[in-house]
Amino acid sequence: MLRWGLLGPLSYVIPPLRRFIVHYLSTLVINPTYQRRMPEGRMARRWMIEEAGTAIVCWTVLLAMITGVIGTSWLVEWYLISSSILVFNHVRTLVAHRYHNDGEPMDLLEQYRDSVNLSGGSWVDAILAPVGLRYHALHHLLPTVPYHSLGAIHRIMLSELPAQTPYHVAEHRTLVHAVRSLFGGRALAHFPLFRN
Repeated sequence: MLRWGLLGPLSYVIPPLRRFIVHYLSTLVINPTYQRRMPEGRMARRWMIEEAGTAIVCWTVLLAMITGVIGTSWLVEWYLISSSILVFNHVRTLVAHRYHNDGEPMDLLEQYRDSVNLSGGSWVDAILAPVGLRYHALHHLLPTVPYHSLGAIHRIMLSELPAQTPYHVAEHRTLVHAVRSLFGGRALAHFPLFRN
């Protein structure tokens, strides 16, 4: 509500606020130093339309709560569902890489070795990492292949390549296994969901 319902519209009349909003409050990223560029031309117009629509949704929900059309419980449910989606998305994004890089440019093989493939076929992985997102490392090798084709290619590469090749290094059985590997396993071991 604060970002989209209040600060977003205000930022169009306060240029320094607009720059801050676009640079720091308009992208979900892992890198805390990332700054989104200001949109230009048609993209700026598209942003304005999207932000206006989002602000209207925020104001409509607020007005509906004030007038009693929707109850507070609906807003709490909306918040919890949205927050859960964001948390799962962040976990999925976090485990897509191993974070062995120190910030230096990486060649293709280094990018691959720093990425993760999930091969276990768990239903949890299918829900949390649908389509080809389970094959993030393979995507680094073949960035132009459509996500829906990566699974078949991944299975072929696993069966054709010897076990000692770098391709097998990026392998994790499940998303849970990748999370445990990323965080060392010990911190999450007491949660039943994260046990093998």
